[in-house]
Amino acid sequence: MGELSNRIPLNSERRDYVKKCIENSEAPIMMEYLSPLISSKCQNETGIPEPKKLEEDQNKTNSSKKRSIRGSFKASERSQNLNYIAKIDGLDRLCSNIAIFGECRLDHNTCGKSHNIEEFLKIKHEEAESRIHDHEGSLLTQKSCPLFENYGICHLGLNCEFGLSHFDESIMANVNSKGEKVTPEHLEEFFNSFEKNTIDIQLRTGLRQKTIDFPKTKDFFDNYALSINKTLKDCEKKNQKPTCKKVQNFDNPLLVGLKNTENSVSLDEKGPNTIIEINNQPNTEIPQELKLSSEDMSIGISIHEEEKCKHKIFRNKLILAPLTTVGNLPFRRLCLKFGADITVSEMVLCNEILSGKASELALLKKSPEEKHFGIQLAGGNKSTIIKTGEFISEHCEFDFIDINAACPLKSLHDKGAGSILVDRVSELETMVKGLKKVMDGKLVTVKVRMSHGGSPINKNLFEKDYFENFENWPVIYNNMKTHKILNILCDSGIDALTIHGRTSFQRYTKEADWSYIKYCSALNSKLYSKKVANNIQSSNHFLICPSIIGCGDIINFKDYQQHIQNDLVDSVMIGRGALLKPWIFTEIKESRNWDISASERFDIIKQYVNLGLEHWGTDKRGIALTRRFLLEFLSFSHRYIPIGILEQPIHTQNFNWRTPKYFGRNDLETLLASSNSSDWIKISEMILGKVPSDFVFIPKHKANSSH
Repeated sequence: MGELSNRIPLNSERRDYVKKCIENSEAPIMMEYLSPLISSKCQNETGIPEPKKLEEDQNKTNSSKKRSIRGSFKASERSQNLNYIAKIDGLDRLCSNIAIFGECRLDHNTCGKSHNIEEFLKIKHEEAESRIHDHEGSLLTQKSCPLFENYGICHLGLNCEFGLSHFDESIMANVNSKGEKVTPEHLEEFFNSFEKNTIDIQLRTGLRQKTIDFPKTKDFFDNYALSINKTLKDCEKKNQKPTCKKVQNFDNPLLVGLKNTENSVSLDEKGPNTIIEINNQPNTEIPQELKLSSEDMSIGISIHEEEKCKHKIFRNKLILAPLTTVGNLPFRRLCLKFGADITVSEMVLCNEILSGKASELALLKKSPEEKHFGIQLAGGNKSTIIKTGEFISEHCEFDFIDINAACPLKSLHDKGAGSILVDRVSELETMVKGLKKVMDGKLVTVKVRMSHGGSPINKNLFEKDYFENFENWPVIYNNMKTHKILNILCDSGIDALTIHGRTSFQRYTKEADWSYIKYCSALNSKLYSKKVANNIQSSNHFLICPSIIGCGDIINFKDYQQHIQNDLVDSVMIGRGALLKPWIFTEIKESRNWDISASERFDIIKQYVNLGLEHWGTDKRGIALTRRFLLEFLSFSHRYIPIGILEQPIHTQNFNWRTPKYFGRNDLETLLASSNSSDWIKISEMILGKVPSDFVFIPKHKANSSH
């Protein structure tokens, strides 16, 4: 592991250069590593690159088009990524039963797949010979199968690209590491120790045909309806109107995609409708419960009390964020190797789960290495969420369910899901209570942003002393939402609340606001202490104080230490930081900056590929899928700036810096820094062999994608 390299000390010229770069949100890369194009065209009289001119020059040389959705490509464009895999699916392949066990109970015509093992063996030998020349230096030239090496068996048999390494031609059979012919019993033993949460075809069929019952969900809603009816009758007897949770309506539209009426908003969706009353009157008076005293900020919850009221699973842990597309099982395993403590699945759409969609059900899979594993659910209907929770609690291994109330995508908002749930607090509250009821003791967490709508806080509008005074935070953050629904979420029974310090409107722009996270954490402690003082008891005879998990812009160990020590959070969640540098977990645990070399980074990429081949398979389709997700990973990791080429005293990059074109310390480091997807494809070819001439990859996030 490399340490910080010896860098050139700052002279006045370099000091001015660093200052100018920081002022213009430009990465202060050492001038000797800047591209000659920049050095010659983008310098002022002092020889210092002008960031604005630099950006204009880059815009001229970058042929990528502007996208309608900030930072992303259209789904229709990205569908080209699947064309290559579809072509592979159409290729002739040996019947899986013949390939694995050497026999098939069906005849060739009924099976529909080739049973000619002799002809297939001939093709395998020809392919093995051609790979030596066509894919020199790649993993495809090795003779051993990664699955066979690590597990002593390959479940793909001869269809594996390395199938000859575990096929005994003397007995014409796929064998295990002991030389025994592979049997269904061997395969069952392998799958039991391989990956968990595989949903079999019978369950998938049951979901598709709507033949699976959800008795716990039905029982919950029966009691839920009785409770509402009882409340209405009690109100009638007392001649009162039923109370309704208020949702503050600010200047910015908060309820995207929902129908507005004069006094309410209803979600037009299958299942029970949710009525939300909108308070159109401006809220000028700050409620007392949202104010903080110095005692609230200094005392918090005692260590003894915290042992009793908070779950240890979320205390001082490094949590890998749920990352759509890129947060797949191989990437999670990679982060575990570098020190991540808790992993969470990619976002799982509840409607797709309940319709039995195989690709969505595959997102539930976990590795045995994932000791603390959560599944994140997204949905806008309480019935759908609770049914999904009941299903996976019956058929999956996991430690907690996380409700996604933070996703900024409008496609989810139109369905009442994602970050809009903080404006549908009654629905969110019922989701939590329902999940707690149907999952028999499993933990429930919620991930939110500061607010669904509302403009982010511009700290420059406030005097520094005014902003840093926590007594002013209720006024400063009055148009944010999470702190206003904190009490409702705590009462619903959540075990942890993850707060991303941005609004949905911001997506991932500007800096995350950790002062707001600190404000919410202090309020959380205040609410708990007040309940203890009032001797309020829960059904479990003790109160749960939700753990507060902070999220946003953690890129080095100092960020982590700052937030843990000063911002009152129990743990942190890391997303983009892990995509840029999966070794961030090692840096945090060892409290150091790691000036990682290009060869070490390339070894990490090869580790990811090996983990991908284990997960997606070592046949042609598995290799194609591994390549696809490797390219998605590289579309993020290329943004990492090596510490050793940053000017002193800068020891790490910033998410909000623009990065000028630069050379690495060697050719490999330069290649790994390329933002051109053709270079990412080249990196994949160094590991997985050549791609066809018509191969195309469109990254999920904006980059130069010509090839």
